[in-house]
Amino acid sequence: MNFFKFLFDNVGMEPALFLYMLSTFLKYPVFQSLLYEKSCFERYTDVDCTNVSVVFADINLQADANYMYLLSSVCLTVPSIIIALVLGSVSDVWSAKMPMLIPFVGLIFCDINYIVQCTYMENNINWLLLSDIIFGVTGGFTAIIGTIFSYSTKTTLAEFRSERMSALEGSIGLGGTIGYAISGSLRELVGYANIFLIQAFLHAIGFAYILYFARDVVACPNHQENEESTVEFEEPTVTRKIKDSLRETLTGIYDMFKKVDSRKLKLALALTLIALGIELFVFSGIADIQFSYFRYALSWGDKQFGWFSGLGYGCNTLMVFVFYPLLHYKMRITDTVLTMAGIISKIIYCTLLSFVFSDWMAYTVVVIFSLNRFVSTGMRAICADVVQYRDQGKLFSLIALIEGVTNLLASLLFNSIYPKTLHFFSGTMFLAVAVVLLIPFALLRVKHHPPVTVKVPSITNSTPSLVLTVTGVNRPLVILGNVKFPSLPLLFRGQKIPIFSAVGLPHNEIAAQIVGQAGHGKLLERQH
Repeated sequence: MNFFKFLFDNVGMEPALFLYMLSTFLKYPVFQSLLYEKSCFERYTDVDCTNVSVVFADINLQADANYMYLLSSVCLTVPSIIIALVLGSVSDVWSAKMPMLIPFVGLIFCDINYIVQCTYMENNINWLLLSDIIFGVTGGFTAIIGTIFSYSTKTTLAEFRSERMSALEGSIGLGGTIGYAISGSLRELVGYANIFLIQAFLHAIGFAYILYFARDVVACPNHQENEESTVEFEEPTVTRKIKDSLRETLTGIYDMFKKVDSRKLKLALALTLIALGIELFVFSGIADIQFSYFRYALSWGDKQFGWFSGLGYGCNTLMVFVFYPLLHYKMRITDTVLTMAGIISKIIYCTLLSFVFSDWMAYTVVVIFSLNRFVSTGMRAICADVVQYRDQGKLFSLIALIEGVTNLLASLLFNSIYPKTLHFFSGTMFLAVAVVLLIPFALLRVKHHPPVTVKVPSITNSTPSLVLTVTGVNRPLVILGNVKFPSLPLLFRGQKIPIFSAVGLPHNEIAAQIVGQAGHGKLLERQH
């Protein structure tokens, strides 16, 4: 048991995130297929609604199903935006463990309602929305992602956060790959109700894993307080802590930006968050309509769509879990460059997919989508390294807020407009997304600058340790070895030391020296 406890302590929350994503993507094609069948049953009495080939081109049915999916998104997203913010602040000022558990409780109750509604298919389709409301008031998808990412950054050393982000993104991708791949086939085998019974089992395991293996990380002490003070403070009550968390919800994000030390670092953080928001908006919208698009263009059901999506998530997982760390640490490619490569991949994917005409073309195009998760991995890593440790929860609460708002707006826009585009060109929304993605690419290009070389003098009889004392950075930057920089923050990582002015640090504020047997205070020569 001690061996397994040690193993799970080092793995972190990746298994819980994997179980959640497995259940989510197992549900996604099945739920959309369920919406179509229930909508068909309510509209028609003389049509075989289980036969996709009969109703795939019915534009009215497309509109009905997209409208129900819109209502589902609204019922889930609106309450989850507020709750996710509160849970994020709770993870900073009270407990990092409890906010991860609450959404899983909601998921189990959601599954119970889905089982009932699938058992009695004649029930009104609107009863499905009850599950969305329950999950929304317990935090929803944004709370699960935000709290798990926040917990993971707090329990991971700064120099390993990119690997942790990659591992989490890999868990998302692996869960998505398996969930998508088996969803349609498993639904045909066991039926709708048993699919949600399997989900309830997965959610219960995820809850138990967090309950047993997660550490209850507490907030960092305030280093500005007088450490020599002998005054004893009364332990705050649970009610006081909850009030503090609500106050942190209202003021914490603003304070997080204030604590960023330089204007250019604030600009880098702001540009990255804006780029992330735009990317989340357009691809949340694409995710909403993609099943409907393939159903209309290629007469696919949930099985074919599951295979397609499973292949895409498999490629994404391989890239983010294996090649992202390899490119980042072995080849010294920065997070910004990798993120931009991911955006280019998405632009090409959307452009080609808008003209899809056959199954083989769809499966070919999805391979181009393999850099998809580079975008969220890179942007989260960049943002996490700019803000202070004690503000990680606020950062991921903000990202959760952005994700919630963009999901809601995207669902409103894409599900409303997409059915109308079927009258002239079904790929219109994909082309529009390809154009919009040029904006986050340009924003990241603004904050990215080429590197500057630092020449390290040759030193004998010792391995030099290069220490950079840089104004505006929250922690010392210690570099071991001549040209390897494993402990630099993400914004400074690369094959060469990045231009410091690109992140708000003029060259005259940099003091670099060799520390070791060779002596102290020897300035390095900078070559531009």
